[in-house]
Amino acid sequence: ETVGKPAPGYRIAGYEVLPSGILVRGANEALSARSALPVRVDVTGLTETTDKPASLTLPPGMSPQTTLPAVKV
Repeated sequence: ETVGKPAPGYRIAGYEVLPSGILVRGANEALSARSALPVRVDVTGLTETTDKPASLTLPPGMSPQTTLPAVKV
């Protein structure tokens, strides 16, 4: 999911999340209820391709065990 808008006259042509997965830890119930988690990236004012840090909101009972991904926008 993207947040914000690129600079006037620009648009988001695509994006790639690198790495495409992360390791999370949590209770079996929390983990089995999810196969994917939404990632957010702020594209406010972008004028060129860049790597942006990802924002990830994990459900209660889950915690990241690896570095959060970057998004090439």
